Amino acid sequence: MQITWTNSLNIERPAWGRLHLCHAPTILCLLLLNGCMTNSNKSSWFVGSDSIAEIPFYLESGVIIIEAKINGKSGRFLFDNGFSQSALDAQFAQAAGVEFKNESFLTDFNKTKKSTPLTTVDTAQIDHFYFLHTPFYQVDTDLIFPCDTIHGIIGGSIINEVNWQIDFDKNTIRISKKPFINQGIPLEIEFRNNNETFTQLSLGENTSVNCKIDFGSNGALKLRYEDVIDHLKGIEVEKRKGVRAISIHGPGPVETYYYTRNPVKIHQDTNAFLPASTVIIHDLKYNGYLGTEYFRQYLVSINSSNKEYLLLPRDSNRINQDHKLTYGLSLYPIDNQWVVIHKNETDESLSDVSVFDDILEIDNQPIAHFQDICMFRQYMENKKKDKEELVLRISGQDTAIVVPYAPPAISLLD
Repeated sequence: MQITWTNSLNIERPAWGRLHLCHAPTILCLLLLNGCMTNSNKSSWFVGSDSIAEIPFYLESGVIIIEAKINGKSGRFLFDNGFSQSALDAQFAQAAGVEFKNESFLTDFNKTKKSTPLTTVDTAQIDHFYFLHTPFYQVDTDLIFPCDTIHGIIGGSIINEVNWQIDFDKNTIRISKKPFINQGIPLEIEFRNNNETFTQLSLGENTSVNCKIDFGSNGALKLRYEDVIDHLKGIEVEKRKGVRAISIHGPGPVETYYYTRNPVKIHQDTNAFLPASTVIIHDLKYNGYLGTEYFRQYLVSINSSNKEYLLLPRDSNRINQDHKLTYGLSLYPIDNQWVVIHKNETDESLSDVSVFDDILEIDNQPIAHFQDICMFRQYMENKKKDKEELVLRISGQDTAIVVPYAPPAISLLD
């Protein structure tokens, strides 16, 4: 999972990255439990009823949050099949009586590898679905959700075991032992051994991309520059430079990336899907990533049993994928200093601004006025509602920089 930010500290989504397991606990299957399954990287599970469960979900920072119980303790969890296993915040784990007795290496999307506490949770419960003896990592959810209370992650090791139907009109998720049936467009998928989900998509006739499906991402479609430049060269893009996203290990590297001005058309064999708002990025691990923003256009049936998604389009007027107004930059605190974290490279109003410039004042207020990131985020949301310009005073510069809230500066992809 990975969360990317857009302009002015709008977090776009969480993304975590592949888990490398050094320890695989033994999974015990209780013979009398209905629907029990075994796998060293997965859960054994059963249901207390054959009926379909229906639970509410909430959108936080563009990703899905659901309620679940760990050893009977209720909490709020990110729904993230881009995260191979599952995870708990340390404080919540203690309240749920969970001890982390092992260590394993966790590698995020920035290719940062760190030893991370790991344990096996006796029972994870979502409505009347119970997942037994499931691997869980310890993560710091405050890093990804500084303004929300999130207690952990429900990851691929649980999500891939049953069938889910996500209704973005009603903000509900239905869970079933059996696949869901609707009139949606079929999207073929495959599961990898590490619980990751992939789908093969095409752009035009000659460009094919193998995309990881990642509900922990609040973006729509990410594509690797090297794979698609021949097909997309010359299209209109917003060129950005800076830190694109954060993971559980912190901010990523400085890089150049491109938001397409118009959604990109995608298809699979003869099935055409709705176009996707797209960011093109150098040196992605995979050809592409398909995230929550894209799936919000559909009623989504995740039929794990059939290795297939069914995508039934919603009212197209409900989802606006056009580029919105922007300040063309984002600010973020690093080591207790607010800095420019990324910027539009072709915006003339930002010609005197560089990535990692220190911010001294915002709108004639000292930066210390903003006591935390949550206060700053709310301040920026209010400014955007009124379409107000942003006035920045940057360390080492004599005059303030006035940044309008306007459509992004556009260039051609080369």
